[in-house]
Amino acid sequence: MFQKILVANRGEIALRVICACKELGISTVAVYSEADRNSLHVRFADEAVCIGPPRSSESYLNIPQVISAAEITNVDAIHPGYGFLSENANFAKVCEASEITFIGPKPEIIEMMGEKDRARREVKTAGLPTIPGSDGIVEGEEQLGKEAGFYQDPVSDYGRLSSELFRAVRLVVDTGIHAQGWTRDQVVDYMRKNDVNEPLIQSETDRYIAWPAQACSYKLGQLKIIELRERAKKELGPKFDIRTFHDEILSGGGLPLDMLDARTTQWIALQKSKPNQIVGVGVPVAR
Repeated sequence: MFQKILVANRGEIALRVICACKELGISTVAVYSEADRNSLHVRFADEAVCIGPPRSSESYLNIPQVISAAEITNVDAIHPGYGFLSENANFAKVCEASEITFIGPKPEIIEMMGEKDRARREVKTAGLPTIPGSDGIVEGEEQLGKEAGFYQDPVSDYGRLSSELFRAVRLVVDTGIHAQGWTRDQVVDYMRKNDVNEPLIQSETDRYIAWPAQACSYKLGQLKIIELRERAKKELGPKFDIRTFHDEILSGGGLPLDMLDARTTQWIALQKSKPNQIVGVGVPVAR
């Protein structure tokens, strides 16, 4: 059993460790930054040592300062809590070299778990269950998407996401019929391969043969909104607010592209007419 432990953390995390030590009859040392001088964990500990300025990098993450506090208070062990230095393999090594027990994993275990690919391999080797995922590090978004099962049809240029599978099938079918000369049999075959419900296949095929570009229209609308947003941003500069823009332009639901253009022009003119609002500039007031 340890006689005295230094808690290398702050706030509620440090307080919980200190309370647990008190229940076990173990003396505690709190460390604190200048900003935490009056914190509860400082008052509840048996001893307390200031280890630096408010910035964490100069106090709670400053390994030499923490080790110095441990040495001058003659502690048996350091409890890192969680966060800060708790997953720092170098800190665990320094504790070991200073003959102070680090309450946590061995340095080599921390290093291993910090490399997720290596950690996954080691866990599998140990016979422990892992969640489904890639066998190694994945390079590039497209490969990651394919391994995760998002890209259902690598032949398609549309990179169909499984969450929008039906919409994506419609988009490919619409383009196939009216841009690539697909026959009805090709459309039906494509839908069956992509698990469209049989009752829907005939009606959807009739629909896209009769009315071209329905599926493509949503994509055109998206591109138009991006175009108008960039135009407004360029003309308004610092006056442009993306939330206000979307609230105004999209409030009417689906609109013809020329109406979106007109609405954007009116909105830009209205924003230009408003006076500039300068927020957060401190101006000395004469007294």
